[in-house]
Amino acid sequence: MKKTILAMILAGSSCAVFAQEDSAKNVTLMTTSEYNAYSTFTAMPPTDVHSYIMRDYPAATDLHWRMENTDWWHAYYLDNNGMPMNVYYNMRGNTYTVALPVKQTWIPDAVVTKAVQLYGPVLYDISSIKGSDKQDIYAVRILENGMTSTIWMDENGNKVMDIYRVEPVVTETMNTEVVPAGTEVKTETDMNSTDTKTKVKVKNDDGTETKTKTKNGQTKTKTSGTEPL
Repeated sequence: MKKTILAMILAGSSCAVFAQEDSAKNVTLMTTSEYNAYSTFTAMPPTDVHSYIMRDYPAATDLHWRMENTDWWHAYYLDNNGMPMNVYYNMRGNTYTVALPVKQTWIPDAVVTKAVQLYGPVLYDISSIKGSDKQDIYAVRILENGMTSTIWMDENGNKVMDIYRVEPVVTETMNTEVVPAGTEVKTETDMNSTDTKTKVKVKNDDGTETKTKTKNGQTKTKTSGTEPL
């Protein structure tokens, strides 16, 4: 009995280049030089297992196989619409299919096709966000050995590094006033109010002192020998 379920695919990876032309559907299965999604799908199934998929999916071509365990085999191919098919069979002919990739948001068909070409049987799901320049960016999650990882790409399959907008950092420049030697600066703050008092005392060359007092935005100045502040 056939069953269609949503499941997780386990796959390995390597750094070899892989490209194979699907002659029946004219769709190219490929990966980049950085990543090979098909490195673990190189097994040859028993004749009985291969006959089961030919019985159930006679149009299936360009099959990629991986042995999941001693009893189950995983077949991967693209259907006539270029969409991935993940079909599992055991030695007795029991089978189920896995519907991937999951599309978390609306994804253009061209983007799905590109992701399928690049990541094939380890492609798990795709979602979209807006990038730093308000462009569409697609989060492609791949599933290998039970672990997911995310690759960000544009509509052409190019990796995107600058995902989110980074707001410019505003640097506040403080005005620094050089205070002459012999100047005493004292700031007083009343904790019970927002008032700040500032007192500046400058010793002049003639021996006198000039005191400046600022409070609540008002400034008073007194030089020794004049009226008090």
